[in-house]
Amino acid sequence: MALPFLPMEEIEFAFEELMEQSPTV
Repeated sequence: MALPFLPMEEIEFAFEELMEQSPTV
């Protein structure tokens, strides 16, 4: 998955949303 460069805050926010959509148990 190639992602464009984003500030750390944006990365953390997107990561949290991703975890909510597909939680890893």
